[in-house]
Amino acid sequence: MAYIERMPTDRFSELAETAADQFGLVTVADAERVGYRPKTLSKLAGRGQLERVSRGIYRVPFLPTTAS
Repeated sequence: MAYIERMPTDRFSELAETAADQFGLVTVADAERVGYRPKTLSKLAGRGQLERVSRGIYRVPFLPTTAS
């Protein structure tokens, strides 16, 4: 899979938009679609920008976990 070079904040915004439609959750496949490599998700979780929920599933902490 080819990775698209974009500003990191643009990618994170796109990832957060995806998560907003999925109760705050994203998968590795979702992240790859916006240009993140799987290892980057682990780094984002280490910085507190994502929370690891399960293998290959992450939550964007500032988004609600229920439908609004």
